[in-house]
Amino acid sequence: NAGAADGADSAAGKEVSGRKLRLLCLHDAGQSPQVFAKQLQAMFLNAREFRAHLEFVCMEAPLLISKEDAPADVQATCVLAGGEPGEWFRGGHDQDPRRPELQLQRSAGAVAARLVEEGPWDGLCGFGQGGTVAATVARLAEEGHGLPEGLIRFLVLIDAAWPLGARLRPAAPLRTPSCHVFCADGAGRQSDHEHLLLHW
Repeated sequence: NAGAADGADSAAGKEVSGRKLRLLCLHDAGQSPQVFAKQLQAMFLNAREFRAHLEFVCMEAPLLISKEDAPADVQATCVLAGGEPGEWFRGGHDQDPRRPELQLQRSAGAVAARLVEEGPWDGLCGFGQGGTVAATVARLAEEGHGLPEGLIRFLVLIDAAWPLGARLRPAAPLRTPSCHVFCADGAGRQSDHEHLLLHW
C-alpha cells in the first residue's frame, strides 16, 4: 500500500505514549484462534522488540468445522493448540454461489461490531480467509457503511486472497496503510495475491 510507510511511522509515534499496539487477529479457514495465536507468537512475540509493543487478540470464526470432518493436519494442530477449527465463509460448487458472498459480508459485520464494542484498536491482522475479511472491514469503513471513521489505523494481511464477488471489492485502492506477507510455499494463486496487492 502506498501509504504504508507513512502510516507505520505515525503508528510508531503514537505508540510511544505507553500503550501497546492492539490488533484484532482473524485466523485462516480450518484454524482455531488458539492455533493462530501460536503462529503469531512464533512470527512476532518471540522477539523482545516486538513483544514490548504488540498485543494480539484472536477472534473465532463464526462457522465451526467438526473436528471429525476436518483433514488430519487440522485435527492435529487443534488438538495440540486447542480450540475448534472454523472458517469465515464456505465455498463449493454444490451450493448457491452467492452464499460465500453473504457469509463474508456477515463475518465482516461481526468483526466490525467487535471493533466498535471493544475498542480502541490499532489494526486488523488476518491470515488467509481472515485476511480477506480484514480487508473487507477496512473497505466498509472507508466507504462509509455506518462504521466510525478511524476504526482501524492499519492492516497486516498474511497470505490473503482476492475477495469473492466483484461487489465486495473496493471501488478504489484502500487508503488504510497495509503490510502484505505472502507464504513462499506457492500454495496460493499468484493472480489473487497480485490483485490484492495492487487494488487494496
